[in-house]
Amino acid sequence: MNATRHRRARSDATRNREAIIRATLMTLSEKPGASMEEIAGVAGVSRGTLYSHFPTRGALVGAVLRRVASQANATLAGLDPTLPPGDAVDALVGFSWRVLGDMACIWTAASGELSPRELTQLHQEPADRVRRRVTRGRRDGSFRTDQNLNWQVECIYAIIRAGTSLHITEEPARADLATVIVATVRAVLAAEPAASE
Repeated sequence: MNATRHRRARSDATRNREAIIRATLMTLSEKPGASMEEIAGVAGVSRGTLYSHFPTRGALVGAVLRRVASQANATLAGLDPTLPPGDAVDALVGFSWRVLGDMACIWTAASGELSPRELTQLHQEPADRVRRRVTRGRRDGSFRTDQNLNWQVECIYAIIRAGTSLHITEEPARADLATVIVATVRAVLAAEPAASE
């Protein structure tokens, strides 16, 4: 009987934790400054239950951001590693800008709760993935080599962030913006054509 009660309590705790994370994603997407009380209300749990899982707003926002980063990294890991460097960067940029755009409000909330180091760590795996693709393109001559590799990666993310700041939600305009972002990144990375003799 005690084992059954213990399993049920664990199941309830897991269900509550998932409800809190889903509610936080939904709430912070619309209102980055939402309070813990507002999130508990959306999750349908008491404040005590929320605080038992996440003792601070920073702990909650960090857990949500880690979950989203993990899901995004899993998707990025599934991209075809045999794509030519330009196509691989296009795919990474196309996916990354949508994720960052959808997450803009959550990143805003996180920047007030997490340290710059924690935010950088969450960004590290996708940045390394981009860095590897750019490195391949530099080696095979697809991308320019007269600039620092880290500078190129930072430029890519700056372009993506600029695109996400436009807050375009209508799909045709969003698709057009994705094309512009990818084309801009390609232009930044493009190797200079060989001079004709």
